[in-house]
Order: sequence, then structure tokens, then C-alpha cells
Amino acid sequence: MSMREAPKVRWLDAAEGTPRKPGMAGGILLEADFCAEHERGIERIWNFFQITEDLKLVGPERYKAKAVPPKGGVVFAKNQRWAQIIIGMFGAVPRCIRGLKKGEMRGEWCEDRCRITVTGSANIRRLERIYKGLLSKNAAIWMGGAGNNPFARPSFVVYLYDQIPSASAEQMRKLHEDTNALLATAEATGIEKRLQATHGNIGFQPTGCRWYALAPRWARTFSDPKRPTKYPVIFWLNPYDQKHYNSGWFTVEELTLWPQGKGPVCKEAKTS
Repeated sequence: MSMREAPKVRWLDAAEGTPRKPGMAGGILLEADFCAEHERGIERIWNFFQITEDLKLVGPERYKAKAVPPKGGVVFAKNQRWAQIIIGMFGAVPRCIRGLKKGEMRGEWCEDRCRITVTGSANIRRLERIYKGLLSKNAAIWMGGAGNNPFARPSFVVYLYDQIPSASAEQMRKLHEDTNALLATAEATGIEKRLQATHGNIGFQPTGCRWYALAPRWARTFSDPKRPTKYPVIFWLNPYDQKHYNSGWFTVEELTLWPQGKGPVCKEAKTS
């Protein structure tokens, strides 16, 4: 898959107590656009650094580089005017992007590669620090920055591990702990296994209740008295066959009706 340009590239703050000097940014963030290239995750980039997203780890440690990429996995070049870092493009030759003015930055990324180009002396120093961090395993890479909006597009983040602000690290730890609890609670409902039990095939045509996404969320974040649930979680469903099925937020009780051809998931639900 080819890379797509990030709508915006910006530096991230260094840890508390770091002298505010040129080159002291703690990390860099490449925003995501509305495109498939930015929606497939970054697992193949993680593979270069042996990052496995172990759910037992919480906080930035989950995303810390555990290995130095193979030769050619990370390339850096600079001169007096610009600098560029390339991840995952073996054999690629760094080159300045035409039209970049002094002080501007540009980033491109997808699931398995990334290229960041900066201009201006301060930006060049900052990018070189990121490069050195990647080669010394002093880096963490993740997708984030989307806030609490489930529809927001998570950005591509590279942070120097020892420069992640403590407040940000603690916020990530709490988020991971909450997410782990959410996933365990969702699994305990048994709804995913019940829906998976309907999967089958007629010839080459898959059948049953299938989905692109079935993502849990705490039910307490919703307040709809017309849709009560005895479970502490609800689910965002994005189904395969959208000619016949609706996408949206559904309770466990509503999802239980789906295999029967009933309930709000079905566009033409059975009445009996």
C-alpha cells in the first residue's frame, strides 16, 4: 500500500524539566486523513522494532521499541536546509520535497512505512534526535491523539521514550487499564462468540452475522432510557451486509436478536 500525506505534522512536548532549547521536542505527530492508508493500523511498522502491543503492559511501555530495525529499516539524511527520516522503505534514497519553505514540515505514512521531511535548523536538530532514539531503542511508537471521540482519526506518533511527559504517561496508563477492563467485560457478555457461531458459507458466499467492526464501550457513557440494558457495555457495530443491516450503537440484548432477523440491526426486521 502506498503512503498518504498527513494533513498536519507537529512536534510534541518534551518531559517536564527538559530545557527549552532548540531541538528539545519530545516527539512528533503525523495526523491522519480520511483514507484507508491511515486506517489499517501500524503493526507492520511495529514489527521493525519488535513492538507487540502486549495488553499486559500499560502506559508507554506497551509501545516501546524492543529492537533496532534491520539495516536499511530506518534511514536518515540531512544538509543545511532540510532533513528526512524514512522508516520501512528499504533501499529508499532521502530527497527533499519540492516546494517546502523554511520551517515547514511534511509527513507521509501508511501501515508499513513512514517518511518525515523537515526544514529549518531547529526542526533538523529535533528530527535527528528522533532518529537517534529509534536506533537506540529510546523510542515509543503508537497511534493516538484522537481524544474521546470514537469517530476521530488517530494519528501516527513517534516519541522519545525518556521524554514522554509524566502526565501523558499516567493518562495512557489509566486509559489502558480502563480499556483492559472494558474488553474483559465485553468478552464476559458472550455476545461476540454467539454471533460468530452463526458464521457459515453457501458456496463461496459467507453467511451469518458478520462485521467489519464490533467495538465495546461503557454503557454509562450513553443515556438513552428507550434502550435499557442490564449489561455494563454496549457495542458499535459496522456490519458486512449493509444493504440489510444497520450500523450504529447496539445493546447486547439488541445484538442477541440479530441472528433471529429481529431487532434494530435488521433494516427489515421480522415481526414474529
